[in-house]
Amino acid sequence: MQNTIQNKARAIIIENGKVLLCHELGAEHYFLPGGHIEFGEYAEETLIREFEEEAGRDDLKIGTFITAVEHMFEYNESLYHEYNMLYEASVTNIKSIKSIEPHIELVVKDLSEVPNLDIRPEGIKKEITKLS
Repeated sequence: MQNTIQNKARAIIIENGKVLLCHELGAEHYFLPGGHIEFGEYAEETLIREFEEEAGRDDLKIGTFITAVEHMFEYNESLYHEYNMLYEASVTNIKSIKSIEPHIELVVKDLSEVPNLDIRPEGIKKEITKLS
């Protein structure tokens, strides 16, 4: 079994009572836009790069650092330990955002739906709710 530690940057994007989430096709859970911080890259740079890769857009504005959410899990016979650095962020018109990656869809959900969604890692849902 392989052990992996990962650092990720994630954006909480809320506009007019809606939040932008990612959903991997075939999965039942959601996660925030963002991804792996590459060596030598600042978390804010990761968010901008990942948003361009996921949505093909360069209008992401990074706001305040919120917190880090630690998460440990097992997947495909490997152990993962990750730190998710959460930032407030904004874009122009979240309803117009579409994924350009074939395995991920970007979806806009009402903030009232958040308590009933499976958003991973656990702890991120609480941070979304605090900002609403």
